[in-house]
Amino acid sequence: MSHLMVLQTNSSQPISVTFCFFLAWLLILLIFWSTWAVVKDTVDQAAQLHQIPCARCQFFTHSYYLKCTVHPSKALSEEAIGCPDFQAVTNPYTASSLVPSQTAHWRQKTSRSKSTRRV
Repeated sequence: MSHLMVLQTNSSQPISVTFCFFLAWLLILLIFWSTWAVVKDTVDQAAQLHQIPCARCQFFTHSYYLKCTVHPSKALSEEAIGCPDFQAVTNPYTASSLVPSQTAHWRQKTSRSKSTRRV
């Protein structure tokens, strides 16, 4: 009886080794496929978000409270893609492109530094 069990065990071993081999490779392939799918979705999402034109628009204020003077609820969202009121900023480095609060803060800072230098 024990001799029969040894034969039966030995005959099923190649099947289990083959099954485990294919199962291991299937698991590895699934991991690579899911990683590839996540990377592809991330790249697609990033490409879509780079189409939002708000930062290059003349009406964009760079303010947390009022991001856009024309469409404040759509600013910096996917709804802003293809905005009909988009007007590109001609020169982003002019003083007029600064937000008034930033300009006032800069003037205060420079006047303080001048006053402290005189002392």
